[in-house]
Amino acid sequence: YSRAAAMAARAFRVDAANVPAFFDGSLPPPPRDETRQPTVTLDELGRFLAHPVKFLLRERLGLRLDDWSETMVDREPVELDHLQQYLLREKLLDAVAEGRPTGDLLAAELAAGGMVPGLPGERIFQGLLGEARAFAAALQNKQQGDALPPLVVDLDVAGVRVVGTVGDLWTEGRIQGRYAGLRLKDIMRAWVSHLLICAAGPGSPEHPGLTCRTTLLSKGSKGRLAQCSLGSVAAPTDRLAELVSLWKIGQQSPVRLFPQGAMAWLDRVWHPGRTPADQVRQKALDKARGGWNSTKYAMGDDQDPWLNQLFATVDDAYQGGEELAFANLADRVLAPIAVATGD
Repeated sequence: YSRAAAMAARAFRVDAANVPAFFDGSLPPPPRDETRQPTVTLDELGRFLAHPVKFLLRERLGLRLDDWSETMVDREPVELDHLQQYLLREKLLDAVAEGRPTGDLLAAELAAGGMVPGLPGERIFQGLLGEARAFAAALQNKQQGDALPPLVVDLDVAGVRVVGTVGDLWTEGRIQGRYAGLRLKDIMRAWVSHLLICAAGPGSPEHPGLTCRTTLLSKGSKGRLAQCSLGSVAAPTDRLAELVSLWKIGQQSPVRLFPQGAMAWLDRVWHPGRTPADQVRQKALDKARGGWNSTKYAMGDDQDPWLNQLFATVDDAYQGGEELAFANLADRVLAPIAVATGD
């Protein structure tokens, strides 16, 4: 009905076949002081493995796709959104674990405008406080043996200095809690710490009797608690070297390990059902591909702004059998985690 609008629409129409790829090569190595050994921290390696594409675009290209300012609402809140609930749960859990009074926390949240005012807010607060106390009690029940000091790590792995500090240690292993649903970043950070414990912890003078075991407690479905346990690892230094090698490559090229796809892969391997053993790997890859597309019940990798910069479709993301394709990365990164959880 509008010739001008039609012309404008045609001007914005883009032939997808002629759109150049956002990333069609490799970046040069990151600049560094040649007199010093390359260094990666425990936290940095965990963040990379949790989302390699985001790490590359943020750390090397300086993109900030998830930094935005929301429009300020001009009405009082009547409920807390998921992020607000998560942040408050973390504060409550810290207060309960440290034995601090929680009344001041409620007053502070009300003063900051982060809590629903009046009686509804108090009921929300008390409900979350009850959950925090139950979670803290469950976490304490898992803390077996004697408490140990943090493990300070400084290892030479594949020509890279890996440094960091691993806490929450007991003679029976590391006990960690996340008062939310388990995500890939939690598993990857726990996995890197676990490998460092297995490689440097047992037998050290400061950690006599430390067991190479990690227990990660989190919120499960329907109010239940979920547990992910990591056991003994064959050649943990070699496993670390594999991850460090990918970290070096991932600073120049996209490493196709996707958050939702990786979690779907692990879930299928952890819960194979009646799938024959020789078909589990393919079924896991199929489920990972299925994790790309969002549904009305769950957000997929297709809604990830970082992945959208590089991949238009699931075929773009999962195509090929090259070294950095998802199928190969699943065997190199995810499979050892699955084996350790079955120990």
